[in-house]
Amino acid sequence: DAYALAEATGDRQKAAEALNDLGVVRRELTEWVQAETALEKAYALFAELGNTKGKAQVMGNMGNVYEGQARYDEAAE
Repeated sequence: DAYALAEATGDRQKAAEALNDLGVVRRELTEWVQAETALEKAYALFAELGNTKGKAQVMGNMGNVYEGQARYDEAAE
């Protein structure tokens, strides 16, 4: 998969992007725990890279995960 390939080649930016994408797919499949896990990992990688835009994208996607579970207080944070 894209994440494994990015990890194997040491491309942390692509790994973070792949995890963010995986989180979105898992959200669409209503696989909430897997979505959160992927997005949390993506956020951590973007933070390590100093990628503010990536962090913002992940935060928006995480809000959608919370909203999909009716966790509105967390979604609003």
